[in-house]
Amino acid sequence: MKAKGRDGGRILLIVLATVGVMLAVNIVILFVLMNRWKDGVPVDDRSIVSSIDIIGNEVTVSEEGRELLHNSDMFVMLISNDGEVVWNENAPKELIRSYSIAEVAKFVRFYLDGYPVHTYVEEDGILVIGAPINSVWKYNVEYNLEAFSDMIFTQLPIILTVNVLILVFFPMLVQRSYLKKRESSRTEWIAGVSHDIRTPLTLIVGRTEELSLENLDEKSATKVSQIRQDALKIRTLVANLNMLNKLDYGVGNYIKEEIVVASRLRQIVAQIINQDEQIGLKFEFEIAIPEELNNIKLRAVPELFDRMIENLILNSINHNEAGCQIIIALSKVGRSKLKIEVSDSGAGVHSDKYIELNKALNKTAKKLGNHGIGLRVVGQVASFHRWKLQFAPSQKGGFGTYILASIASRDS
Repeated sequence: MKAKGRDGGRILLIVLATVGVMLAVNIVILFVLMNRWKDGVPVDDRSIVSSIDIIGNEVTVSEEGRELLHNSDMFVMLISNDGEVVWNENAPKELIRSYSIAEVAKFVRFYLDGYPVHTYVEEDGILVIGAPINSVWKYNVEYNLEAFSDMIFTQLPIILTVNVLILVFFPMLVQRSYLKKRESSRTEWIAGVSHDIRTPLTLIVGRTEELSLENLDEKSATKVSQIRQDALKIRTLVANLNMLNKLDYGVGNYIKEEIVVASRLRQIVAQIINQDEQIGLKFEFEIAIPEELNNIKLRAVPELFDRMIENLILNSINHNEAGCQIIIALSKVGRSKLKIEVSDSGAGVHSDKYIELNKALNKTAKKLGNHGIGLRVVGQVASFHRWKLQFAPSQKGGFGTYILASIASRDS
C-alpha cells in the first residue's frame, strides 16, 4: 500500500510538472506572437506622423510620406476642433465631411465607417491615420488580419504540436530520470549485499575444505560436503544476481577483447572440478575441440563469457544429481562462425520445455521455471554479444545449449 501511495504521489508530481512546463511554454509563445501581431499593422504610424508638418491649418507631407501612404493604401486627415476635415491625403471621399464629438469618440476607440484608424491629438485638431477596410482587427486591441489568419492556420497547429510533444516527452524524461536513479540505487544495493554475502560464504567454503582434509566419519564428511556444495551454489547465485542486474540495466563497465576460446573453456572446467571433488567423481567431462580450433578467437567480455559457460555446466550438474557425462565442444560453421556446445547425457527436459525456454529467452523473459536465473544470465550474455543462442536436446538425449558466434581471428 505504501509503494502504491508513493507511485501515486510521483505520478501526481509528474502531471503537475508537465502542466507547469506547458503553461510556461505557452505564455512565452503567446507573448512573442502577440507582440508580433500587435506590430503587424500594414505600416507603422510613426513613419507617417514623422513625415507630416502641421502649422495651423497648413499641412505638408514629405515625398517619402506620400509614397508610403499610396503604396500601403493608407490615408491621413486633419479634423479641426469644430469637426471639419481641413486637410487630407489619399482619404476616401465618403470620409471628407463634418464629425460630431460623439462620432469622434466612437472612431477613436473603434472604426471610422469600417476603416481602422489611429488618432493623434494636435494643437489645432485631430490627426487621423487610416488603413484599408478589413486590414486590421480593432476592438480595444488590434491585430493585422493577415497575421491573425496566419496564426490560426500556421502558428496554432505549431502551438498544439508543441503542447503534444510536451505532454508526451516531458513525463517520459521525468520518468526516465526517476527510473535511472532507482536502477542506480538498486544496482548499488545489490552490489553491497553481494559483497556482504560473499565474505562469509568464502569463509564457509574455506572451512569446509579444511574439515574435509581431517579424518571425519562418513556421516560427518557427507554433511561437510553438502554444506560446501550449498555455499558454492549460493555464491554462484549471488554472482548471477549481481551480473544479471548490471546486464538488465546496462550499468556494467564491460569491455570486449579477443579471447582464445579453447583454453578458456578448459580453464573453466578445471575451476569447477577443483571447487568440489564430488563433481569430478560424479560427472565425466568430455572436451571435444578439434586441433585446428585450439587458437580460434572471439571478441567477448572475459568475465561474461566465463559466467555464461560456468552457468551452463552448473545447470547440467544441478539437474542431474546422480551424475552424467558433460560435453563441451567447438565446431566451425562456414568460414566466419564458431559453434559452442555445452550439453549432457542426463535427464533432459520435455520437448515443449525447449520451445518455452527459447521463446522466453528471445523475449528476455523474467521467469524461466526451474531453470531460473542461471539460464537467464546465459541469455543476457548472448544478447549482449549478439550471439545466437538455442536450447535443444543433445545427441546423447540430455540437455543441450548451442551458441553461434562470429569469429574474431582464424588463426590455426
